[in-house]
Formats: sequence, C-alpha cells, structure tokens
Amino acid sequence: MNRRKKVASVLLKSCEMLARFWGYKYLVLRAYEDDLGAQTLYANAGYKIVSSDPVWTTSWIGRRRRVLMIKNVI
Repeated sequence: MNRRKKVASVLLKSCEMLARFWGYKYLVLRAYEDDLGAQTLYANAGYKIVSSDPVWTTSWIGRRRRVLMIKNVI
C-alpha cells in the first residue's frame, strides 16, 4: 500500500467522526515503541503518548514494547 495516499489518515478521521457520533470522549490506541512512522501518523492526528508497556513484559518475556496513545475527540 502506498503511504502517500493518506489512507490511514482518512481512516483515523472516520473513526473519530464515528466515535463522536456514538458519544465517546476519547480514542485510545497502541503503537510499537520502535515504529516511528506509526507514532508520527498518530501524533499528527492529535494523539498523545500517555504510557508504555512495563519493562518486565518486554525484557523478560521478549515482546516488543508498545506505547499507549490517547486523543480527546470532543
């Protein structure tokens, strides 16, 4: 998929509109900490990082660390 077609941005905006319609106040998502492309996309859409996975889940279990991002849609 060509990233320059802004498909992901359109999908995020659609989710935001639907969330408002349904009366939600926030949208929350997770992104991998090392995926700077995804984090940039979400940050440009207004999402803020509020937390990340605990260190023990990534260093002991061997999973990729994720960040939790949130956006107020009201």
